[in-house]
Amino acid sequence: MNTKSTGLLLAAAALLFAFVYFVERPIRQAVPPSRRVLPALDPAKITSVQVQVGGGMSRIRADKTNQLWQLTQPDSYPASGALIEKLLQELAQWDWQSSIDHPASWDQYGLLQDQFTLLLQEDGQERTLKIGRLSPGGDQVYLNVRGSDLIFPANTNVLDWIPTN
Repeated sequence: MNTKSTGLLLAAAALLFAFVYFVERPIRQAVPPSRRVLPALDPAKITSVQVQVGGGMSRIRADKTNQLWQLTQPDSYPASGALIEKLLQELAQWDWQSSIDHPASWDQYGLLQDQFTLLLQEDGQERTLKIGRLSPGGDQVYLNVRGSDLIFPANTNVLDWIPTN
């Protein structure tokens, strides 16, 4: 092998290395996977929020018409729009910590007789979020988004904004 072809091969290798290092690597790192519980939730588009407490025994529902929130279940009454908007903002920012794939028992996480079920309506589509038991340490809650086989442990800050009565 002569020195000219060796030099060309080294230059080509250096160019490929530079391309991978400066172009490919930043592209791969730029898109972290979403760790949001409800990644595409837009609070401004939510038109109805329903909370079922204790597996559906008690229901609280609020509907948004003309930019005003109104309780419609169990009785019709003007609702605090600021509290509902805060709940929706917290839900949009809610991150999960890890995931449990194909759990042996949904009941051990409190998702068969769930603590709360949140039903959100957005543009005619309904999103359902089941909220189960607190973790043994009490700093996380187990939840499931309808349509997923995963259980997500997430922090408990959103629970402060969910109405129970």
